[in-house]
Amino acid sequence: VDIDTFFRLHREQWREAPTAFDGRDNAFQRDFVTAAFERGWLRLWFLELDDRPVAAALLYRFGGVEYCYRFARDHAWDHLSVGSVVLIHSLRAALEDRMREFRFLRGGESYKTRYATGNRGLESVGLARGPIGQAALLGVERYLSIRRRLRARSE
Repeated sequence: VDIDTFFRLHREQWREAPTAFDGRDNAFQRDFVTAAFERGWLRLWFLELDDRPVAAALLYRFGGVEYCYRFARDHAWDHLSVGSVVLIHSLRAALEDRMREFRFLRGGESYKTRYATGNRGLESVGLARGPIGQAALLGVERYLSIRRRLRARSE
């Protein structure tokens, strides 16, 4: 199964560090990949050398936007920039399919600033269940509003 190959390659890349595909998160990730595949949202690219996967990209396509979720690569092939090759292939496929946007999502990896023309930031959505949740959301909303105003004054 290709997603198992991606998970293995991603685990090998990060060696001992926990990843988004480990433990309890693995079941969620696997379920989401399956649902995305069934809906036509999944994009899973592999670069193979000598019949062996050495780099991969896991992306989701929805509403004219390509969401670049995760990359994985075998460090033994870094000298050939295999991660960049699979990234460029992903970008090309999105352009050929006339996607409006290609979003890298969260994270401060340097390749994102090389390829991106801007950063829309992160948008959070909260759903309150009950008065305590509503109070908490209101407090967060007010805090963020004050922080934005203070930031604007200092610029």
